[in-house]
Amino acid sequence: MPRFRKTNRSTRIRAPPRVSLEMREPHEIVGSNEWVAVRNQRAFLEGRAISTGSSGITRNDMAKNTTIKQVEQGSNSMLVDNILNFIDETEWAQIEGGEHNNRWINPKHYPNRIFETGLIKETSTEEIHYFPLSSTEEDPKGLAMRYQMIGGAGQYCTVVPNTWRKYISPATIKREKRHRKKNHSRRLANAEMEQAENEL
Repeated sequence: MPRFRKTNRSTRIRAPPRVSLEMREPHEIVGSNEWVAVRNQRAFLEGRAISTGSSGITRNDMAKNTTIKQVEQGSNSMLVDNILNFIDETEWAQIEGGEHNNRWINPKHYPNRIFETGLIKETSTEEIHYFPLSSTEEDPKGLAMRYQMIGGAGQYCTVVPNTWRKYISPATIKREKRHRKKNHSRRLANAEMEQAENEL
């Protein structure tokens, strides 16, 4: 007999044969609509709550969906707040009316330029907010914003500022991390030595 088998061969032979799905009545197949209906009838007669079974949305799905919606609304509101703060910090002014309605100007940094407008809808309040939109080539000072794809084959995007970031190679990141770790362990060793000297 194999090592991990729990029952011997004679017990398995004596076990009743399993009934195939074709030989079962529809209400005996777990998960079928008929099975759900019979289960709900029994629950109703016994005074228990009736569940929707395999059809409809479950409690877990409802909790998951509300949690996801709350997180999305929170992150969307934070993004809108960051956009509005960035607009205020970089001193943008929006043109209202006329040929250039809802476009943006920045007289301090770009006195002779008019920038296009982008928009974002805040999901919690259904309010639409506008922001200055430009590519990095047309905005060398990095004061406007752009849409950046974040996944889903272009279905999902976010709004990011055109600020310039210093390029750091992966080797530099590793080197800095190693340097910080080494300095941290040196500081710990020095602190332990000073503590031991003070105790003496």
